[in-house]
Amino acid sequence: MFGEKFDSLPVLLRGVLERHDGDPVLAYVTLLCARQLRERIGRVHPDFLRSHRQGVERLDALIAAYPAVRDQIGLEGKDAEHFFAWYEAQFLRLIEQPAAVE
Repeated sequence: MFGEKFDSLPVLLRGVLERHDGDPVLAYVTLLCARQLRERIGRVHPDFLRSHRQGVERLDALIAAYPAVRDQIGLEGKDAEHFFAWYEAQFLRLIEQPAAVE
């Protein structure tokens, strides 16, 4: 999750942020997915994140770029602000799974 190999999350996020010819919507959703993953791991395994403080700080710095990427999408005005606020709240909301019925 914090490594520097080709299949690690920071490498993926840096690649998304460094591509200037890519789709800003794809980059935005990728960064939201990373934020969602980081928040959920923080809730379920806070000790894991505490034991990897430097990695968490580097990951958080990459995730913090999502507003700038969101701005590249090109939606503007009050309607865009409302849409993004709603979308992010829905995207990041934790939905409890119902218990399995046997």
